[in-house]
Amino acid sequence: GQDTKPPSVLDDVPRALPALTRANKLAKRAARVGFDWPDAKGALDKVIEETNEVAAEVQAGDQAKIEEEIGDLLFAMTSLARKLNVDPEQALSNANQKFIRRFHHVEQRCRDQDIEIGDAGLEKLESFWSEIRQADKSTD
Repeated sequence: GQDTKPPSVLDDVPRALPALTRANKLAKRAARVGFDWPDAKGALDKVIEETNEVAAEVQAGDQAKIEEEIGDLLFAMTSLARKLNVDPEQALSNANQKFIRRFHHVEQRCRDQDIEIGDAGLEKLESFWSEIRQADKSTD
């Protein structure tokens, strides 16, 4: 006979989804049957716990465990996002756009000063990054 597994509430979450979207949908399904944090604070505490576990594994230097804990942290982040009514895929997409815009500023500042970006050094690059961050903050 065939190996038939009992049905799961997670079964119809498509495998082809981007991992962040899939994590969000998996956690949503589990939440529907009551497996969820009561509030955002529980989810935030989990993010902090997972962050500490990443730090511990970085200290220990076990690459496989570091990867596992980073995965747990990303999963926990999707749950926090959901509890705060944030679409994690959209939030990350927005963060990507902001990073690109700011990095373009850094590149432009290097061109303005006739500096090859690869030769600028982290301190100078960070100072250019800081300029655009400050400019962003003052327009809020």
